[in-house]
Parts: sequence; structure tokens; C-alpha cells
Amino acid sequence: MFKKIILFIIAIGFFNSCNNDDDNDSEQNQLCDSSNTTFNQLYTDLLMDVNNQEEITLDVINHAYTFEVLSNESICKIGYSSQPSFETYPYLIEIYDNTNDMLLYSENHTFSSSITEYVAINPVNLVSGNSYTIKRVQNNSTNDITIFIGRIVKNVNNDDLNFPISNNNLIITSATFGSQSSQQLFYFGIPYIDLVFEE
Repeated sequence: MFKKIILFIIAIGFFNSCNNDDDNDSEQNQLCDSSNTTFNQLYTDLLMDVNNQEEITLDVINHAYTFEVLSNESICKIGYSSQPSFETYPYLIEIYDNTNDMLLYSENHTFSSSITEYVAINPVNLVSGNSYTIKRVQNNSTNDITIFIGRIVKNVNNDDLNFPISNNNLIITSATFGSQSSQQLFYFGIPYIDLVFEE
């Protein structure tokens, strides 16, 4: 009888721990909501301007933008989309603290080509007023340069987008595109690399 009671208590503890894990997953999803991010709002607002359009373009290894936050934040997910036929080719995603000359995040991820796909990351803490760069790097060499192109919002005449551009807590100060050895500032466009902040 005593053994049955012990087994019953262990079983209850096991089921409770499973339920707690589900609750934790649900809480994590609520804390890291990718449905309407600050970056996506900024990007969409730029597309509402008749002088801007979205293009899949710029066949270079690096697509990046530099940004600041107005109050401390933590990045918990990153969203991107690959090009058709290249979903199995990983992109290197890096987040760099320009103010302190420090690499904060560097991991390879694959992304869907049909939607913006979000990957959860260990939180990257951002300090208000510091300058950061998020970069998408595609180093895989194929015989097709379309592996390097990406989605950007740009001015139809390649005029400046009038940086800095802000929405709520996010300020984008510039964008760069280029090779590993040569980065060039482009003021006419911003690559779609979504940041999800913890709530």
C-alpha cells in the first residue's frame, strides 16, 4: 500500500511538471510576440509612402542596418526570409555593439522563403543610447547570385530615406550593404531583418 501511495505522488509530480513546462512555453511566446513588431511597423510605414517600394535586390554578401533604442531592450527573436531554392542554405546573423566594439550574437539560421520566419535566440540585451548593427551574411557560394539578394524597402528614385528613421523605441540610423571587406552606406533602403523585443 505504501508503494502505491509513493507511486501516486510521483505520478502527480510528473504531470504537474509537464503542465508547468507548457505554461512556461506559453509565457515565453507571450513575452516574445513576433506578430506586430516595432521594426515591422517601421518598415510598413515606409512602404505606405508613395516614394518607397519593396524590392528583392542587392546581390551582396552582407545586408545590415545600424540602430539604437530609446530605452533598454532585450532581443528574443530574429525574423528573416530566404530566397526560393535556397531555404537549406544558412544565413549568419550577427548583432554588434558598435559603442563598446563587441560582438553580442553570431549564429547560423535557415529561414523559409514563403514567409518571414522567426528564430528564438538567447536574449541579447540592448542599452539605451548605444549604437548596434544587425547583419545578415550569406557566405555560401553557388552558381546563382540570387542567393545573395534580400528584401528591402527603398526609395523608388534611390533618394535618401532621411535617416534617422524611428518608430516607438527603435531608431534606425543607417544601412550598409557589401562584401566582408567592403561595406558601403546606402541611405536609400533598409533590409528586412526583424527584431523582436521582449515585452
